[in-house]
Amino acid sequence: MKNSLVVRALSALLIFSFWQGALAVPDQVVSADGRVIVTGSDPRVRGAVLSTLTDLRSELRTVLGEMDVTETGEPARYEMRHNLLVSLVGRPGDQAPQTRYTHRVREVEGLEGYRIEMFIHLSRGLDRREVRKEVLERLLLEIGLREQLDEGQTLKVPAWLVAGVSERLAWRNGEADRGLYRALYESGHVLDLEELLEATDEAEMDAAARTAFRVSSGALVRAMLNQPQGEASFGRLLRDAATFEGEALALVRRHFPETGLSDESLAKWWALQLANLTQDFVSDTLGILETEDALRKVLRGTLDDENGKPVSYRVEEFHRIIALEKEQRALLLRPINEKLGLLAFRCFPSYRPMIEEYRKVLGDLLEGREEKMVARLTILREEREIFIEVGSQTEDYLDWFTINTASEISGDFEDYLRLKAQLESSRPESQSPIEAYLDVMQQLYNE
Repeated sequence: MKNSLVVRALSALLIFSFWQGALAVPDQVVSADGRVIVTGSDPRVRGAVLSTLTDLRSELRTVLGEMDVTETGEPARYEMRHNLLVSLVGRPGDQAPQTRYTHRVREVEGLEGYRIEMFIHLSRGLDRREVRKEVLERLLLEIGLREQLDEGQTLKVPAWLVAGVSERLAWRNGEADRGLYRALYESGHVLDLEELLEATDEAEMDAAARTAFRVSSGALVRAMLNQPQGEASFGRLLRDAATFEGEALALVRRHFPETGLSDESLAKWWALQLANLTQDFVSDTLGILETEDALRKVLRGTLDDENGKPVSYRVEEFHRIIALEKEQRALLLRPINEKLGLLAFRCFPSYRPMIEEYRKVLGDLLEGREEKMVARLTILREEREIFIEVGSQTEDYLDWFTINTASEISGDFEDYLRLKAQLESSRPESQSPIEAYLDVMQQLYNE
C-alpha cells in the first residue's frame, strides 16, 4: 500500500512537470509598457537587446519631440502603438543565413494593433551598431503602420530615412564626426538630393559611398527638422514613409512644400540647406561679439525686385516687410528663420532666448501681424546692447590681463598702452556694475 502511494505520487509529479514544461512561456524579457518582448538566447543577450531598444525609444522620443502620430492630427510625443517581438535564434559559430535580420508584420488575435516579429540570427554574435541600425529600422516601420493595412501592402522604410535618423541620434549622443561632416560639405561630396532619395541598400555601397550617403542623409533629416514646424512635418512624413508607393521626391514635397514643385526649386532648396548646415557644423561655440556679428548678418535678407535686382530688408524695418505680399514675405523670412535656427546651435548660450523671440517675430510678420512689434524689437535691441557692452569689456579685460602678465612687452604694444591710458583718463566717474566688478578684480590682482 505504501509503495502504491509512492508510485502514484511520483506519477502525479511527473505529469505535473510535463504539463508545466509544455505550457511554460519561453525565456523572455518584456519592456515596462509591454510593447517590446525579446525571446531566445541567454538572459545576458536578451537584456542587452532590450536595453538597446529601450534606449532607442527614449532617444527617438527626445529627438522627434512633438511629432504628429495621431489620426486626429493632434500633436503628441512619439509612443509605440503596435508591438515588437524580437526572437534571437541560432548561436555564435553557426552557419550564417543569407540575411541575419528579417521581420514580418502580423495581426494577432486578442492583441491590439499589429505585431512586428523580428528575427536576429546570432551566427556572428551581436554588434551594437549593427543591432541599433536594424532595430531602428523596425521602430520607424512601427511608426508607419496604419490601423488597417491593405492586403499585400508593401512595407519598406526608405534607406535615407533610416540612415538620417541614425545620424541625428548620433549627433544627439555626441558620437557624430563633425570633422568628417565639415570636410564632405566643404569639398562638395554631399549627394544630389534625387540620388540620395533613390538609394536603396546601404550595405551594397563601398566605404566612401556609404560615408557620403550617411552624411547626406543626416543633413537632409537635420534640414527637415530645422524647418518651421519641422518636428510635426517630419512626424507626418514618418507615418507615410513605410507605406508610400509614389516617387520618393513626391513624399518629401507632400510634407515639406517649401522645397518647391520644380526640380530647379528643389535643387535651390537643397543648396541653401547645405550652405546653412556647413556653417552649423563648425565645432566652436561663438563668443558674445561673434554671436552678435552673426545675428546682425542673419537678420537681413534680400528679395529680387521686378527687374531682378536684389533689394535688402532688415527685420527691424518690419513695416517694409508687412507691405509685401504674403508669398514674398515667405520667400524673404523663411531663409532668415532657418539661419536663426542654425545659429542657435552655435551662439553664445545667453543669446538663445533672444533668437527664439526673433523666430516668433518672424512668424508674426509672415502672417502680417504687427501688434506690439515696435516694443518687442526695442526690447530685443536693448538686451543685445547690454550683451555687446559685456562682451566688449570682457575682451578689454582679457587683453589687459594678457599684456600685464607677459614676461616681456614688445614695442608693438606701446601704442596700445598709450591709447588705453587715454581712454581710462577720459572715463566718466559713474560706473556700471560690470565696470565696478572689473575694477575690483584689477585691484585684487595688483595687490
